[in-house]
Amino acid sequence: MSPILSSSIRVAPQQQGSARRLAGFLETAAELFAEVGFEATTMQTIAGGRRSSISTLYNYFPDKQSVTTALLAMYAEKLQESLELLTAQSEKLSVAHADHRL
Repeated sequence: MSPILSSSIRVAPQQQGSARRLAGFLETAAELFAEVGFEATTMQTIAGGRRSSISTLYNYFPDKQSVTTALLAMYAEKLQESLELLTAQSEKLSVAHADHRL
């Protein structure tokens, strides 16, 4: 777990079930932010989207801003992994191969 992601979470999950629950909250939040917008999304709608209690969501995040920070950290981490993979793959290409692909 990235430092930014772990700093935005109250209680880091220790077991697989907790990690899945946390990931589910983040997935639901991202979907709601995309569908209805940040302002219209509430902690209650995030919890309700997972059919979970609001107290369970609050165990992980103190507020909606923390959910957003965790999502941004997760996206940044995925982007970094993708960039590293692309960089590693591009180092194996010849200039002629790269010119052909453009």
